[in-house]
Amino acid sequence: MNVKLEAVSVDIDAATGVAARRVAPSTNPKRLRGASAAVTVVASAVVASAAAVASSSQFGMVMVPSSVSSAAHADMQEELARSQRQLKETEAKLQEVERSAAEAAKGQARVLAEREEAWSAKLREARAVSERHQTELDKQAAALRALEQQLAAAEERAVADKAPLALSREQVVVEREPREQLEATLRAKSQALEEATVTIAELRHQLAAATKTNVELRHQPESATNTNAELRHQPGASTETNAELLHQPEAATVTIAEQASALHFQTTTQ
Repeated sequence: MNVKLEAVSVDIDAATGVAARRVAPSTNPKRLRGASAAVTVVASAVVASAAAVASSSQFGMVMVPSSVSSAAHADMQEELARSQRQLKETEAKLQEVERSAAEAAKGQARVLAEREEAWSAKLREARAVSERHQTELDKQAAALRALEQQLAAAEERAVADKAPLALSREQVVVEREPREQLEATLRAKSQALEEATVTIAELRHQLAAATKTNVELRHQPESATNTNAELRHQPGASTETNAELLHQPEAATVTIAEQASALHFQTTTQ
């Protein structure tokens, strides 16, 4: 019986140590579940051991023959009492272990819940950030597709404009010679215009001089008349002189008309 009690005590102490180690502060959910299972195993072992001790004690008491001496009976009673005390102590230890395990489990559950909540909050925040990044990536992808479409359209326009551009270059090459001829013609006309301007200025000067001469010649008939009166005794000479003087205004008038016609012709040509 003593051997059985000692074995039960050793088993209880070992199970209690295992349970105590497993319910030590931890943040691992697997260790918490292991601690709870260890407590259950310890409780089952203690109950089974206690039942075995009790049944063995009762069986021993029943099987003790009447021929056993009082000393042996007293030793048996003492051993039974000691076994019962050990059983009570073991039950007390078990209850203490259960309370410690329950408190530790509650604390660990609370810590685990807090950490799960923290991780859930971080996960929600990370998910929101990921969604924002995904939205931004979608916008950038759409912008990139739009740029690619614009680039493709620009390339198509460039290909379409290449042929007219080549034709325009050919036209420029073909039209270069007529343009040079036109520029030469314009330079010649400009030079002719400058010369005509100089000629017009000279003709105007000549016209002014002719006008002055005409005015002077208009006064000559009066002088000729006076001379004619003085030279009446010379009919032949005075007649010739008068005729010459009368002919001079007509010649001046013809010269002025010719110069005016030439000036008008130059102006019309320009």
